[in-house]
Amino acid sequence: ALVLTEGDYWPLLLREAARRGVPVVVVNGRVGDRSFARMRRLRRFLGPVLGPVFDPIGRFGVQTEGDADRLLELGVPEERITVTGNLKYDSPEPPPLPELEERLLAVAAGRPLLVAGSTMAGEEAQVLEAFRAAGGGSRALLILAPRHPERWGEAVERVVAAGFRLVLRSGFGRGGDGGESAAEGSDRGGSDRSRAGEGGPAAEVVLLDSLGELAAVYRLAAAAFIGGTLVPTGGHNPLEAALWGVPLAVGPSMTSFREMAADFDSRGAWVRVEDARALGRTWSRWLDDPDEARRIGGRARLLVAENRGALARTIEMLRPIVEGIET
Repeated sequence: ALVLTEGDYWPLLLREAARRGVPVVVVNGRVGDRSFARMRRLRRFLGPVLGPVFDPIGRFGVQTEGDADRLLELGVPEERITVTGNLKYDSPEPPPLPELEERLLAVAAGRPLLVAGSTMAGEEAQVLEAFRAAGGGSRALLILAPRHPERWGEAVERVVAAGFRLVLRSGFGRGGDGGESAAEGSDRGGSDRSRAGEGGPAAEVVLLDSLGELAAVYRLAAAAFIGGTLVPTGGHNPLEAALWGVPLAVGPSMTSFREMAADFDSRGAWVRVEDARALGRTWSRWLDDPDEARRIGGRARLLVAENRGALARTIEMLRPIVEGIET
């Protein structure tokens, strides 16, 4: 069987699957705004062509009723569509990283942690401006996690240019006795400002120049910002942070998570910020009033819990397909 995630409908692949008699199913399906507009235009002028494209797909398991309605409008028969929910809500808790957590808490030295996760080009400067407005390193430790590794060097330069004392996660090593807390910032275009070893001035920013650790770091956060939202890139998944009940601030750009964003908006499960100043005010307010922050984070965590179950519904949809495969 061929299982497609979310919906990349490659006509040649689907045609070859049909020719070989391979059952095809879509899981966690979604029909984004741009894809829907494009396919609707094609349907208007090339209606007979779209039908055969979807014909090889025996079942569509989609995230929302809105996705189901869009498939119906594109001509997919209702009996082939099941609303299973969003599998992202069923993501398990990431495994703990005790050594990293211990090091971050040691660097924080009692200060709360603010996490800016999955930032994109043009956002680090805004996050640093917001951090300064919220009180900077005297009030909190900022964990900055750019989305793409090739931008780590650029992020270092931004932090150093802003005058904040920086530590690189890579300077922690992967264990040890704590003697490697000074970042090797000068080797990556930094300066003396990028080094904050034991006995030196307290670090203000930690750059998470690592892969696969951000989800676990969110657990330590007093508040977080979800990157890709202050620049028009469509946003990133907020669930890794919401899972821990972290109060979230997001910008206006969340088109890649349209339905999820609508749920968070309607439940007051995060705060929307339009620019760096608004993010700074929000972080400052939450640092002043942790009870308010916990209430918002609690609504986010409850929203995640209430939307679980997509995995079981998806497995149930797949069951007859799997049972029908000859072994």
